[in-house]
Amino acid sequence: MEQPSVQKTTAVKATETAREVRKMLKAWYEKAHEYKRTGERQVTWSMMGTNYNLLVAMDVMTLWTENYASLAASKKVEGPFIAKAESAGFSNLCCGYSRTVLGYCIAHEELGIPPDFSPDGGLALPDFLVTSTGTCDPRFKWYQAMGKYLKVPLFAYDRINSPPLSMKLTPDLKERYIQYGTAQFWGLVEFLEQQCGHKMDWDKFREVDRLDMETWRMAWQTYELRKAVPGPVPTQDMMSSFVPRVFMPSEPATLDFYTRLRDETKERVNKKQGVIPNEKFRVMWAGGLPPWHNMGIYNYFESLGAVAVFETTYNPGEPTELENEERYHPIELFQRRLYAGIEQDWAKAFGPGGSGYPQIETLKDYIRDYKIDGLVMHATKSCRATSIGQTMNRDLIRKFSPVPVLFLESDIIDARDYSEADTRARIDAFVETLDAIKSGRRRAEAAAS
Repeated sequence: MEQPSVQKTTAVKATETAREVRKMLKAWYEKAHEYKRTGERQVTWSMMGTNYNLLVAMDVMTLWTENYASLAASKKVEGPFIAKAESAGFSNLCCGYSRTVLGYCIAHEELGIPPDFSPDGGLALPDFLVTSTGTCDPRFKWYQAMGKYLKVPLFAYDRINSPPLSMKLTPDLKERYIQYGTAQFWGLVEFLEQQCGHKMDWDKFREVDRLDMETWRMAWQTYELRKAVPGPVPTQDMMSSFVPRVFMPSEPATLDFYTRLRDETKERVNKKQGVIPNEKFRVMWAGGLPPWHNMGIYNYFESLGAVAVFETTYNPGEPTELENEERYHPIELFQRRLYAGIEQDWAKAFGPGGSGYPQIETLKDYIRDYKIDGLVMHATKSCRATSIGQTMNRDLIRKFSPVPVLFLESDIIDARDYSEADTRARIDAFVETLDAIKSGRRRAEAAAS
């Protein structure tokens, strides 16, 4: 395959800690290649949403295919992989993540080795595949298609993250969802035990879960600190910093990373050190995945005085912990924590003064707590799961908050669907609107005094 010319469009980060992620990720891919050479551990490919604590507890080395596709896009080498997938019949409307890694699989099968421009030496080939139905349909069909080229066992389980947003979460409905999800996890355990040749060590799983919860708490402390004005940590830093938590989970190094990120954020808050010298506008990335092929758009906002101080994407939310957790089996506990958090969101949405939409209640809270001037949503051509509902959310949030909303359109991976001129023009107009609103408020305040 012909090596593409590379013109990097990565974002300039504000924190020293966030700049460490690339080095951590490269070491992770190198470790996977070493495990394949030595046979010390089995390697699997998986997707975000899989219960990674089970994989860690079984000593499985996990590579995350969404992450590798975004790495290829950030390195500007996604094009040849996407072309391979599309020449094999995969539509350009298919998920950009899936086309990139399917193209990698096809190229690897043809060459017998990774193409020489593959980031970090390519993906170490898996011994088996694990995915779930959580969030979007490509999670299942993509992995079925990859199995054609990789010829390894595949396990896919059903993961329903929550009931429909318009449905009230009654105690009976909640219990049925918990028991169904727990049964699905048991199926994954059985598959892993067959592939790995040993039983699950539940004491080890509990330790993995403990480390995971500590990391979650530390990450959330950083999110809470970001309420400060001026904003200490921008969205582009957090779009990188979610990688260790999600793709290098339950590792002591990951907890250490978030501890240092929290400490650096706290120091920046104490010094009143913002992302830019003069923060004029605070915006929230309020829907959609980022354009991994051009993360520099965040810096363009900053050049106009607007800082993305918060984001809903990859936001873990406040940790949910239960009383007397030891009474539950570790797998059931995972589900019960999930639905305890969902129950809180539903109670607010359907309680007195609620909007009837849990996601709108969350946006209302974030707009207030982070002093948001405007929302940014990114509709991506190949990701229906994160694009559907954005227009509805915009219309709903207007009933409760006067903040303007900017829609950007491109793709998560495929740079062919991106227009620099159109994107900048939309951002320019949006910032002009923010400025006009603030200027109007200042004039009104001056007149009132």
